[in-house]
Amino acid sequence: MPIEPLELYQRISTAPRMPEMKFDRLLMTRAREITARHGIEYEPAEIIPIDDALLDEIWKAGYELAP
Repeated sequence: MPIEPLELYQRISTAPRMPEMKFDRLLMTRAREITARHGIEYEPAEIIPIDDALLDEIWKAGYELAP
């Protein structure tokens, strides 16, 4: 569900500040947890995955990471 521009502005204006490095660590930790839960692993030989089940899991993981 997209966030309305006014709500986004209010969140940005009132949210507590966080150092960039801390944000990056939190984001990477959450991304690792989500990819592990969905069974997503990097395959160097397959740049663009073609397996439909894997693509579905990638989509679900991205959607879960977004909020």
